[in-house]
Amino acid sequence: MPRLSSHVNVWETCLQLLERRGYALRVVPAEEEGEPDEWYAEKDGYTLLADTPVELLGLAAVYEDVRPEAPVDYWWRAKTDREAPRLLDRLRGRGAAG
Repeated sequence: MPRLSSHVNVWETCLQLLERRGYALRVVPAEEEGEPDEWYAEKDGYTLLADTPVELLGLAAVYEDVRPEAPVDYWWRAKTDREAPRLLDRLRGRGAAG
C-alpha cells in the first residue's frame, strides 16, 4: 500500500493546503548552516511556527480543532483530557494497554 511520510517532497502540498485554508505564510531562512528555517502561518491573530511545512500543517490542525476565543496561555490544551492516560506513554509502551 502506498505511504505518505514527512518528507520535503510533501512540503508544497502542505503549503498549498494551508494557503487554501486562509493562512498567510512566510519563511525565515536559517541564519546558520544546519539550522532549520522558520516556517510561519498566521490567521485570525494567531501565529503558528514550525521547522517544516509538515509540522506547520499539524499545528494548523490543532488551531482549527480548538478555535481559541482568546489568546490565553496553553490554549491548545483546551480539548485535551488531562485526566486520561497519556497517549504518548501508551504508544511508546510505557502505559496500560488500551
